[in-house]
Amino acid sequence: MFEKMRTSWALTKQSWSVLREQKSLVVFPLISSALTMLVVCTFLLPPIVFFAMSSGGYLDKSGGSDPAKIELWQRALMWLAMFVCYFLASVVVTFFNSALVACAMQHFAGEVTSPRRGLDIALSRWK
Repeated sequence: MFEKMRTSWALTKQSWSVLREQKSLVVFPLISSALTMLVVCTFLLPPIVFFAMSSGGYLDKSGGSDPAKIELWQRALMWLAMFVCYFLASVVVTFFNSALVACAMQHFAGEVTSPRRGLDIALSRWK
């Protein structure tokens, strides 16, 4: 286990050195962060709207339906939305990290690297 952690730390240091040498590759963490924030904000909007509607009296829980069932559905939808948000954020981060790793590997092999080549490699491995 400690050997894996040492290897991971060594790879992290090498990746940072590549980012320092190849300034154009900083685009990957920036795009990944921006898209992850977009995914998170997109999934925060429905709970905010639902809360605003329920506190404003637009959603009447006493209209003959069981409040416990409504609460259960609310929880289920919340967990589903959280799962989808986490999954999409993970896909975004993994995709751009793959592109960055592809560029780092090209750099270590002495090849010319660019963000476009990294994206092409990540897209070719999409399946």
